Amino acid sequence: GILETIKGRGTFVVKSPQVFGSTERSHGLSSLKKYAGAGMGIGSRLISIEELSADEKLSNIFGVPRYTPLIHIVRVRLAEGRPAGYDDAYLVKRYVGNIDFYQEDLENGSLYNLLNTKANIYFDVIDEKFRAVGCPDNVARLLDILPDEPVLSIKRTSSDQLGRIIEYCENYQRSDIFYTHTQYSRKQQDSVSTLSCNKIMGCIYGAALGDMFGTMARAAGDREHYRALLEHALDEKRGFDGSLLSEEPAGVSGEFAIAYFVAEELAKCREGLNPGKISSALVTWNQYPEFMREGRTFPEKALMTMPAGLANPGNAGGAREFFARICEVVYPGEQDLEENMGLTSAFAEAMAGNDRLEAVLGVIRGAVKRQPRENPLLEALLRLLERKPEEFTEMMAEAAWLGREIRGLSVLAGAIAGAVYGMYMIPPGYVDFANDHCAFNLEKLPHDIAARYYSGL
Repeated sequence: GILETIKGRGTFVVKSPQVFGSTERSHGLSSLKKYAGAGMGIGSRLISIEELSADEKLSNIFGVPRYTPLIHIVRVRLAEGRPAGYDDAYLVKRYVGNIDFYQEDLENGSLYNLLNTKANIYFDVIDEKFRAVGCPDNVARLLDILPDEPVLSIKRTSSDQLGRIIEYCENYQRSDIFYTHTQYSRKQQDSVSTLSCNKIMGCIYGAALGDMFGTMARAAGDREHYRALLEHALDEKRGFDGSLLSEEPAGVSGEFAIAYFVAEELAKCREGLNPGKISSALVTWNQYPEFMREGRTFPEKALMTMPAGLANPGNAGGAREFFARICEVVYPGEQDLEENMGLTSAFAEAMAGNDRLEAVLGVIRGAVKRQPRENPLLEALLRLLERKPEEFTEMMAEAAWLGREIRGLSVLAGAIAGAVYGMYMIPPGYVDFANDHCAFNLEKLPHDIAARYYSGL
């Protein structure tokens, strides 16, 4: 045992941390129930359950727009009746909306088992960050320890089999009760062509930059003011200057959330599509329109066509067939999707090589001409994409200004430009500027995708 001093009560001999050993963290702390058979009482005390809206921090963690509804659950974990850990968990409500947490037994039951049985959610990837910290005052009171006493802080994100971040949790564990044992094993990752990765990541970067330029456009009073603002902010000699922006950081927009999730699903599917992968991707994509305002918008459809094209490099026919399968699930009964078919084919052409931009634009032009009615957004997009790659800034600036009237155009233009040109056409300094003024962690998103699905990157 070890000595423990409790203020006002004295010094006592308590059991060592090894009593509870290491746990399978993918099962949550409820895996400690295996020790209950040895006469150790394991349980929880529910502190609070509430529904709240995602703030800037949580929207970035989950990759969802601000104000997305979340479920917030706070519990104290008990070992032999003593407070042992503090769990502060957040769940995206739309993923677990069929669970009434107020009616569930969260003091004796497992949250992870509840997600398994009632929401068919199984965590495939759990990312945890450990740090020794002084215990915060409010947590110390619940754990029955002194403020600033050393505890283990664990920040965890848990992703399901579809790659969605379902849970974010901030844990504090008493160091006199718990210890953590981590074991690593080497896992072979699939390979992917450098070109494919370049285009996929370009889609994410471009969409984020579209949001950034769109924020600047909304902050400007008129077009001339916007042009001056843009030139001043992007002056290479002076460096990036965001002091002219009158708006707060925009956070993650609905359009960007779609672009990011689409790119992540594409990373899973990439070459070698099979019915199982297609089925999983369709289930996931079918959730994304909930991010958007009511009604189907062209930017939403166009963003969702990109994986079909990017996952079929050089095979426009295969891309169109794949997109038709998407439409059967996401847009049932809707026939007028020819313009999106054209974009799908264009992305397939874009993946065939770096010198196929003219072929891509040719396919889009054909789609525009075949439309039974005029589509100002598609025509504006075509004009933007006809700019030279070195005119990326000018193209995005024009898209952002048009986006004041046509929602999501700047994000869509950025995603398409990134997919066509690749991420290396985007000036590196723009990434920092986008992080600062759109509240992204832009480097982390492509890194996480690359680390999860690709080797050698």
